[in-house]
Amino acid sequence: MEDFFSAGKLSIIQKPSGRKGFVIGKVDISDLLGIPYNLKRHPGNISVSEFLENPQLGSNCQLFVLGLLKRAGFDFELDCIRIGSKELWERNGFSEFVFAANREDTDDFSNHSADANRPFDIFFFWCPGVKLAGNAEDFKKLHLGIFAGVNDGREIMIIHNPRDGNSCIWNLTDFFKQGYQLFGVKRPSKKNMRFG
Repeated sequence: MEDFFSAGKLSIIQKPSGRKGFVIGKVDISDLLGIPYNLKRHPGNISVSEFLENPQLGSNCQLFVLGLLKRAGFDFELDCIRIGSKELWERNGFSEFVFAANREDTDDFSNHSADANRPFDIFFFWCPGVKLAGNAEDFKKLHLGIFAGVNDGREIMIIHNPRDGNSCIWNLTDFFKQGYQLFGVKRPSKKNMRFG
């Protein structure tokens, strides 16, 4: 497992306690793996700072991704009550588009190189069985994950908090096997810009 992830992306380290730790780039995310999914802990009622102080209490996928981004130094000011998948997808002051899939055919991502991604790129997915209304409110239903690196087989690895478990790392193929459809990828800005 030590060489499962490519250097410079997701690294497995030996902690002083003897336990393995996980690092994306130079950012230790060890305490954010294995946290429970908690629908009640979302960006509308829990601050990102509060989540990072008590990650063991869980989060939904949106708060989880915002916590990872804040841990990595992507600070942003909130000018809205809540930041969720809809706001992350629609607003460009905080991030830029890397890839947007055709809603009917996400296979076109196969032409997208794993090398085109950077640590902490945000992946947006339609959840299995999601019913779309065909309007902007659909974006609230997007599931989020963060690019963590590539494995030795050059598969894209994504850290996320799935609704039916604990935060973990899946490869992109795992998402497709579970019925998720890739909607797009955005790259957060390093600048401390006002969100909105």
